[in-house]
Amino acid sequence: MRVALTLSAAPDGTARATLVSIDKGNLEIPVTTVIVENTALELQARVIGGTYRGTLAESGEIKGEWIEPSARFPLTFRRTK
Repeated sequence: MRVALTLSAAPDGTARATLVSIDKGNLEIPVTTVIVENTALELQARVIGGTYRGTLAESGEIKGEWIEPSARFPLTFRRTK
C-alpha cells in the first residue's frame, strides 16, 4: 500500500498532518495527534486506529513503523516534489 504524508505548521505553531492513501484514490486520512520531538515523529490517526512512530534521518527520510491493532509494518516516507 502506498501512503503519502503531508506535514505543515498550524497558525499556532503546532504541527499538523494528513495521510493520503494513494492506492485508495488519494483518500485523505486525518491525523488527530502529531508529536514532534527533536528528530522523532509520532502520528495518531484515530479514525483508522493507527499510529506511526518514526525518526527523521539526515537524508530527509522519515523511517519508522506503522502500528494498527492487527498489524505492524515498516514505513518510510521520502520527500517528493
